[in-house]
Amino acid sequence: MQSKYALSLILSAILVVAVIGHFGCEATAGAASEFYPTDFPNVLDIHNIPVTADDRSTFCHSDQGAWFGFGLPPIDDSKAIGAFAGPFLMSHGQWLSPALLQLQLKDGKGNTIDLGTATDFSATYYPGRLEQEFSLNGLNVKLELIFASQTTAYARLKVTNLTSQPLTFTPGCRGMVFDAKQKIKRQNDVVVIPLENKEKFVLRFLADEGLIIDIGKEKYSAWLNESVTLGPGMESKMAVGLSQEDGAAEPLVSSKNDIEKAFANNITRWTNYLNSALESTAPWRNDTQYQRVAVKALVTLINNWKGPRGDLHFGGLFPSYAIWYFNGFWAWDSWKHAVALATFAPEIAKDQIRVMFDWQDAAGMVPDVIYADKSENNNRDTKPPLAAWAVWSVFSADGDREFLKEMYPLLVKYHQWWYNDRDVNNNGLCEYGSTDGTIVAARWESGMDNAIRFDSTKMLQSSPTAWSMDQESVDLNAFLFADKKYLAKIAAELGQNNKAWLAEAVELQKLVQVNMYNPETGYYHDIRLDNGTSILPFGPEGWIPLWSRLATVQQAATVLDAMRDTTKFATHVPFPTVAIDAPDFSRGYWRGTVWLDQVYFAISAFHNYGYTGEAEALTRQLYSNAQGLMGSPEPIRENYWPLDGEGMRVNHFSWSAAHTLLLYQGLGE
Repeated sequence: MQSKYALSLILSAILVVAVIGHFGCEATAGAASEFYPTDFPNVLDIHNIPVTADDRSTFCHSDQGAWFGFGLPPIDDSKAIGAFAGPFLMSHGQWLSPALLQLQLKDGKGNTIDLGTATDFSATYYPGRLEQEFSLNGLNVKLELIFASQTTAYARLKVTNLTSQPLTFTPGCRGMVFDAKQKIKRQNDVVVIPLENKEKFVLRFLADEGLIIDIGKEKYSAWLNESVTLGPGMESKMAVGLSQEDGAAEPLVSSKNDIEKAFANNITRWTNYLNSALESTAPWRNDTQYQRVAVKALVTLINNWKGPRGDLHFGGLFPSYAIWYFNGFWAWDSWKHAVALATFAPEIAKDQIRVMFDWQDAAGMVPDVIYADKSENNNRDTKPPLAAWAVWSVFSADGDREFLKEMYPLLVKYHQWWYNDRDVNNNGLCEYGSTDGTIVAARWESGMDNAIRFDSTKMLQSSPTAWSMDQESVDLNAFLFADKKYLAKIAAELGQNNKAWLAEAVELQKLVQVNMYNPETGYYHDIRLDNGTSILPFGPEGWIPLWSRLATVQQAATVLDAMRDTTKFATHVPFPTVAIDAPDFSRGYWRGTVWLDQVYFAISAFHNYGYTGEAEALTRQLYSNAQGLMGSPEPIRENYWPLDGEGMRVNHFSWSAAHTLLLYQGLGE
């Protein structure tokens, strides 16, 4: 309770991104409260102030599907104390400001206090919350920032008098924008920054005592019109925020109670996330270092979560917010994300699946990638069929039979599309392909864009909108085998006859075992359509039949031998995307780097055929040897170099995070 000297104050603004449709989600209910956000400080380093609008070396925190994010100031930059980096506008792929919100304080005589003289300064990224704390002039100051919903973020200021005498101060804030063309304007007690398409970024203040706002070129400052006096040991809570709105949006005004409720809900939600995600059957489940890797993966997934916007009618995950061209939702990325999300946030997982099937065409195809502007969607190809795996994983997590009913006919239609449009010779084995006849789109459809196995591929046409590679890919048919098995499970759960699915699975299993396993190499390979010969580079496609449990025990044994071979796949970070003894092995994307989804499939292969100890050892090897994965706040990367573990390409990569989390949780049965 505040003393008579304390002045009630709310300085609030709401960060609002205009969107259409449902937003928000609930974390998995009923998780035991063993872990809390404060147990995992700074699992990612987001301490930096962007230098330019396009600064890609600076990262941020986002939550609740928001299309914007904020970072923390560097610990060693005294001029940035009290600032939150950003916002980074993910709808634009740029930073609006180095720091649009930075705290200011005046002393009892009206002199501006230099926050750079503060002592005991800390800036901490807890899961779901940014926090700064410092002391100066007898005051303890704590700043916290959270996201209350897809459209709302709050920053809260707590000031405590540490002395035995009343202290008087005046709070304020300041900020600037990078682009001089984005003129800062004042509308009464509102600061407005116009953006594109009638959007505007707004600082809206609610203060009974009134504000003094000064607008300058590319910057603003705002001060409370009256000072605050705190008695000895007393605390005052205040709120500060920012807002993005479209021209038609009614401004949101929040009360102090709304803000306090939002902070309480944030703790509850993230506590549930953590306790659900950290449930594990693996031997490392009680190891703090492994837990921090899992939490890093969890935070990465939530940072990349974006809610409905424009033509995206459901939420989903970017592959990474940290690169401009990943501002959409990809199909097989979505299936992988959903499997991991189901373990701690099944409602997000459901929407990640729904958003892709929302654009399923009349023939059954799901696009490769979709965007907020549908004119940018890629309908030239799809991605490997892992959707039924994702749907079953969600059902296994929360038992939502209505979701199964919703998705089952869409999954059936998608599965049948593969045989209608990607089996050019009607022999029951499918090929990757494209709708426009281009080889590049067909390679995209495989998900392994420039894999060596496609170097000499040509295209064959089966209809005006259906083209296939002249090779049958073993991973595709192993995925389709798994798809049939999951469709059989879903059908049975819905009380439908699943015998046809099971019979199809048996038939496909025989075709793959007989035609795609090469006894001479002891490995599974893609095969040529014209003569059935193996396409010999050893790649991850060869262990997908073990992930799907399609291979015979004898076949699995020889494939696993190749995977243990130090001249092929048993590297420092295991399981590169082509054997290292291949003539064309290189650093070229899918031509030698390690992708963590393929590592997950590989480790699952060992587990599925009874080599549990090796599966666990390989997981430990991955965690220990992939740069920055364990013991570091470095981001999870798109891929890794197998020979020394170097992290490569995009930071904060969602499907890498998804499989890192799944491996932590243990493979189960």
